[in-house]
Amino acid sequence: MLVTLFSAAAPGINVANGVLSTGTFPSAQFTIKTGVTLDSVLVLLRTGKAYVNVHTVANPSGEIRGQLTSK
Repeated sequence: MLVTLFSAAAPGINVANGVLSTGTFPSAQFTIKTGVTLDSVLVLLRTGKAYVNVHTVANPSGEIRGQLTSK
């Protein structure tokens, strides 16, 4: 995991409009595994190999996964 985009424990969450999370995050919030560099993460993003994985109580190992792409 690199960044937590959304946590159900976050206060004031309103999903009525279908948006769980918006905004930016500083690099200090990244949790990168030992031996993985930020440059290698950028390569994954730029080559379409980065993804988002959603974990739920019912499926803690992953409910759904989506590839990240550029506009």
